[in-house]
Amino acid sequence: MAYTAKTWATNEVITSTALNNLETGAEEAYLMSEQVIDADKDWNDKAITNVKKISSTVGAVLSGAAPINAAYRIASEGGTITTPDSGISGWYNLGGSYTIPSNYGYGGYVRLAITTATPNPANLRVIKNGVAVDAGAVSVDPGDVFQGQYNFAIEKTFTIAWALYAYETPLFPPRNVV
Repeated sequence: MAYTAKTWATNEVITSTALNNLETGAEEAYLMSEQVIDADKDWNDKAITNVKKISSTVGAVLSGAAPINAAYRIASEGGTITTPDSGISGWYNLGGSYTIPSNYGYGGYVRLAITTATPNPANLRVIKNGVAVDAGAVSVDPGDVFQGQYNFAIEKTFTIAWALYAYETPLFPPRNVV
């Protein structure tokens, strides 16, 4: 039964029916979906189910938290290309790509480091799912694809090297062990 608020008149007597309705309304309002979970409680072998995604903004706040070292590296890609004298200006893929594994069951953050971008960093970038991303903390979900690119311009030779680093070791198994 849904609770309906009662407007009380001055000096009105509280009846058992009105009090029961108030208690029923309070009980209905105390839903699990509205509660803060205290993880220190004994749950008597019960569990929370149907959790679709748990995320944090820690990656966005602590972009320097993932160390740039091999123990935390989950991908390392790059490439060099020498272009012809003429061509159509635009962005082109350069080197290998990396896909966040499907067994990485929920979203999170990785650290993107672009270690080489020559001759002109403005003409080199890394994209995630077709959109340019800056170095630092990058949010990820399973299936996200990272790819290096160059912008065909005046330069003839482009080189890019980039890597992804986990915030914990390991978030998922590395593809390249370097």
